[in-house]
Amino acid sequence: MGFLRNNCVIFSHADEITQQGLPFTCGDIELDNFFHHDAIKYERQLLGKSKTFVSELFRYTLRKNSYICALNLY
Repeated sequence: MGFLRNNCVIFSHADEITQQGLPFTCGDIELDNFFHHDAIKYERQLLGKSKTFVSELFRYTLRKNSYICALNLY
């Protein structure tokens, strides 16, 4: 967790990430589909919260390659 704490900022996937239109992709079709289509629905239905870790270097100018990881908390 030291790397994430020292080098990243965490965003709410449903708010900041999807509103900027920057698709998260990890190469797994099912996970990509979840974060593109279902993460916001899960949050609205109070089923989970999706968070995305972004490199501190790209905090104010998000780019496709600035994602470190994404996760969903149930």
